[in-house]
Formats: sequence, C-alpha cells, structure tokens
Amino acid sequence: MRKDDLYITVPSFFRCPISLDVMKSPVSLCTGVTYDRASIQRWLDGGNNTCPATMQILQNKDFIPNRTLQRLIEIWSDSVRRRASVESAELAAPTRDEIADAIDRVKVEKEERFDREVLAKILRFARESDDNRGFLAGKDDFVRLLVDLMSQIDFKTTSAAKLLIVQEAILLSYA
Repeated sequence: MRKDDLYITVPSFFRCPISLDVMKSPVSLCTGVTYDRASIQRWLDGGNNTCPATMQILQNKDFIPNRTLQRLIEIWSDSVRRRASVESAELAAPTRDEIADAIDRVKVEKEERFDREVLAKILRFARESDDNRGFLAGKDDFVRLLVDLMSQIDFKTTSAAKLLIVQEAILLSYA
C-alpha cells in the first residue's frame, strides 16, 4: 500500500450535518442536534431560525459545546495521524544498517512470513537508488540469502507472491 492509498473512514457522527466535514468545534442546539460551530453560525447568520436537521423553530439560539464529542473526535484524529505516521515510516526505504540487520535476522529465523517481510523491505531499499542496488550486490550475505531462498522454492507449493518477490529482488539487486 502506498501512502496516498490510505483510505480513512470517518465515523458519521463526527461529521457536521451541514458541511459534512469532521467537526472542529461541535455545539448542540436546543433541539439536541450537534453541528460544527462555524457551520451552524453561518446558517443562523443567514437569517434562519430553525434547526437545519429537524426544521423545528429554535426557542433560543444558544450553543452548548459538546465536549464529549469534541474529545472523541480528538482521540480519533490522533489515532489516524499515528497510524498514517507508522504506515509512512513502514513505506520509507530502510537504511543500509536496517537492511544488513534484516539479512542477518532472516538467516536465523527460518519462517516464510519473515522471509517475505524482509524481502519486501529489501525491495523498497533496492528501488530507491543504484547505490542501494550496488550495496546489495556487494553484500555476500545477501547473495547467500537469495541462493538459499531460491534453493528452498518448491514451485508447486510456494506462493506466487513469494516467487515474485524473490524474482524482483534478484532482478533489482543485479540490475
């Protein structure tokens, strides 16, 4: 998944019924319906004296801050930012030290899931630059890793995803 592929589902009750945007400052009217302060203020400043959602005539135009909803939106927004930051960090090309460590670890951990993760990391690294590909090609442990992975492949049972990753790792490393 690329960073720009990140799709965020916004809980519907975090959206203002007028603007349909996530509320920055949720306030409730006397009807009990909550809106973003700026949106409902524009509605009322436009000469309206009804609740846009219920169309009830407003007995008063006082706003009651909905602090619970505001806090929930803040918590949700923070979690979305953290998740996006973690995902972008995972998508960033790893450093040479991280690659060297990953190659060392894959020699110890003989688990197919781990092999795929390491190879995906290596591919992100190799795609970044010719220098990175040269680094991999010159690393004896990497050559051994690829040879070891190729020798373990059973074309009848190995997943197509792993085969493609191994193939791309070889092509990128020696391009």
